[in-house]
Amino acid sequence: MSRRSYHLLMGLFFALMAVYAGANAFQTFALMQSRPGWAVDQRDGRFVIIWIGDDSPASILRVGDEIVALNNEPLTSSLQATRLWRTEPGTPYTIVVRRDGRLYEHRLPTVPLPGAVITLFRLLYIVIPVIFLVSGLIVFVLKPNDKQALLLALMFGMFIPEGVYASYTGLPVWLTAVLLAGLMVSNFFPPVFFHLFLIFPERSPLLRRFPHLESALYAVYGLPWAYFATLYVLKAFAPESALAVSSRLPLLDKAAHIFGAGYILAGLGTLLINYRQASRLSRRKMRVVVIGCLAGIMPALLLFVVAYFLFSQSRLNPTLMQWFSILSVLAFLLIPLSFAYAIVRHQVIPVRLIIRRGIRYVFVSSGSMVLEVVTVGLTLTFLMNFFFTRYYRTASGLVIGVVSGVVSIIVWNATYWLHHRIIAPVIDRRFFRRAYNAQQILADLGQALRVMPDTREVTSLVSAKVQDALQTDNVTIFLRDEATGDYACAISSQYVADARTTVVDARRDLALPQNAFVVGKLREMPQPLVVDFDDPDSWAHRLHSANASLNWAHRREGETLRAIRSALLLPVATKDDLLGIISLGPRLGDLPFSREDKQMLMSVALQMALAIENARLVQRRAEEERLQRELAMATEVQQRLFPERPPEVEGLELAGVCYPARGVGGDYYDFLTLDGGQVGIAVADVAGKGMSAALLMSTVQALLRSRAPISDGRLTDLVSTMNKLLRRSTGAQSYATFFYAQFDPRKRALTYVNAGHNPPLLVRAGAARRKLNAAQIEEPARRLSASNGAASVAVKDTAAEAPDICLLTTGGPVIGLFDYFTYEQEMIRMESGDVLVAYTDGVTEAFNRNEEEYGEERLRRAVEQAAGLPASAIIEQIVEDVRQWSADAPQYDDITLVVMKVK
Repeated sequence: MSRRSYHLLMGLFFALMAVYAGANAFQTFALMQSRPGWAVDQRDGRFVIIWIGDDSPASILRVGDEIVALNNEPLTSSLQATRLWRTEPGTPYTIVVRRDGRLYEHRLPTVPLPGAVITLFRLLYIVIPVIFLVSGLIVFVLKPNDKQALLLALMFGMFIPEGVYASYTGLPVWLTAVLLAGLMVSNFFPPVFFHLFLIFPERSPLLRRFPHLESALYAVYGLPWAYFATLYVLKAFAPESALAVSSRLPLLDKAAHIFGAGYILAGLGTLLINYRQASRLSRRKMRVVVIGCLAGIMPALLLFVVAYFLFSQSRLNPTLMQWFSILSVLAFLLIPLSFAYAIVRHQVIPVRLIIRRGIRYVFVSSGSMVLEVVTVGLTLTFLMNFFFTRYYRTASGLVIGVVSGVVSIIVWNATYWLHHRIIAPVIDRRFFRRAYNAQQILADLGQALRVMPDTREVTSLVSAKVQDALQTDNVTIFLRDEATGDYACAISSQYVADARTTVVDARRDLALPQNAFVVGKLREMPQPLVVDFDDPDSWAHRLHSANASLNWAHRREGETLRAIRSALLLPVATKDDLLGIISLGPRLGDLPFSREDKQMLMSVALQMALAIENARLVQRRAEEERLQRELAMATEVQQRLFPERPPEVEGLELAGVCYPARGVGGDYYDFLTLDGGQVGIAVADVAGKGMSAALLMSTVQALLRSRAPISDGRLTDLVSTMNKLLRRSTGAQSYATFFYAQFDPRKRALTYVNAGHNPPLLVRAGAARRKLNAAQIEEPARRLSASNGAASVAVKDTAAEAPDICLLTTGGPVIGLFDYFTYEQEMIRMESGDVLVAYTDGVTEAFNRNEEEYGEERLRRAVEQAAGLPASAIIEQIVEDVRQWSADAPQYDDITLVVMKVK
């Protein structure tokens, strides 16, 4: 429903209830002038007197007399007795009663209404309707788009009691229809009352448990409402039938009234539940409202119980009931008074803004009509007087009418443009807007934001400054989530009173998708974007009505903007990036955002963007420094896992080195001193890189050092056990290549198992000697060739005929990938000068600038060339060769080398 239609509908509602209240008052005071001095009740088809006034002429009657006829007409309906209320005091009437089986006829005059009754009627049909209608209209005008205010306005507007002995006789049909409509609308008071206190001041726990209760309570109330509506229609067009229905269905009539009273009690119960569960501040604001509603409703409910269960049986004095009725009617006034006190005392709606707003509507919003009428009138008076005085004789009536119409239209439009473009903005800015110093706000923000490293502090400060300056209903700031790209609510502030706000952080139910319309619009054109869902021609209305049904992102976008009642959107953007969005709700006085407001807000948004970007840079730098410290610490810890120095074993040289690519890595080597003088040599390469690989490497080391001393030479059992334990303690994607060997110096025997690792190189000492002999033969041949000038000299290379290097491949698959696997081991006899070189793939897979691998062939040549050197020198030469190959290309993987040389 558009805003115009909504306001028109509410205007019709208040107009209808005003007409209905006026008709009730007219019928009560114009038609009710006297009373007969007695009261009658229908019992078992008989009409029995149940009360007689003490000082009235009817005292000759007795309680219990059966009325047979009234004014010579048989009494068939209690409506016949109501005619006596519409006569002047002293009007004679004839009554025939039956007493003890005998008939008595009396001629009696009517008596004036007592002062208590007149007071009751004036209160009930003039004072209270006026107070409630005016209160409801004020609440609606001040907060037309607030759900609580709407229900409160409806409740006040519906609080108009049905007229006593209301008659539709002699009224036009259209007026009868209007009165019936007002009566039927006012009968919805119980469900509206219940609904209000389901959401006042906050949503009741009942709605969280029963989310459809809001709509269900109206559907359920439709049954008694239909009964009442039927009676109202019959009463207007067939009064006797209405009386017959209510008398023949007494249980249904009583049930319908009890049902309405039950709704009232349910509303009061819900109000008490909300009060008990509210915070201390909310209780303080609600206390007077709770007391006022209880004190205003309970007397009427008590009177209802008495009237239905006691008064019909003549158990109470009617005079006492009259005064109690007056007190219950007076108690009704406590309801609007309690709400008025809460508004004024606790600033539910800021009073100063209310006054300013009312004045503004007169002088700014509605002043154009007054100005236009006055201007047109003066123009027509002076200009047209001059024109027609000069051309009066020659001008016809048609010319006079056309000229008057054209001049009126021109003056009207000119005055309208002048008022809305020049006069109204000046009056609005000069008298009705809260003054703020934009330069001071920007200066304060600039100074504060420079020292704020936390994004949350930035958003809190900006929302507080903006809301204090412009007094908007709410300010919500969305920031982009780097992980998802969506714009999530970082902070939302709601206006309470006197520039105080209640801040709700990071509401998860509020978000704008990265492909939302407003996100694309603000990213494309970083300018303030006005949001108006009620305007049929606006993008927001089209977005909600058309695209939202087709696109999930647009539907969520519309729900979010409606939830925060967004009126203006501002981009928080740098040159190339939209960091966030600021949403401003409507201003509390319904004042529009001026050009100066938007300029100030854009400057604030720019400062906020710079502050957020700076805060993120500071956080990123702090995070990088933290990671660097953690990496340095992890590197130090991992280096301690490697052996500080190789063990000293007689007849054996050992050396090892590891160069991680990222400070910490997954390569591992180790030397173990075992029983019987044996030494263990291990090299492993775990899957992955960085911290995760380093943690897995430490697991491999722990398993090896705990199991190797008890393996007793059964290396296959050792590796199988490590495989099972590693598989159980890690995930399916965690594994390691592993080479382990044990050397017995006494037997010069090397036993090893290769679990999927790069095959180590074993250089035999005999091959090294043959390599040396070939070099000794080749050198003299070169000298001889150079001296003789020969082109080439054939030299037999005996090293090419014998295997220089053998690969140690016996074993099985990697460890940690399969639960069970059988491994094999091999034993090799070693000789003096034999060299074992174990490495990881970081050596052979080193890249140069052209992305070419170092490869196994280059490693073999480097090992052959350095085989005659000490173990530590062999490692240095291989590493140097790898680095020369890679040049300035970055190291891709960890480089690990272990060398064992038999003396």
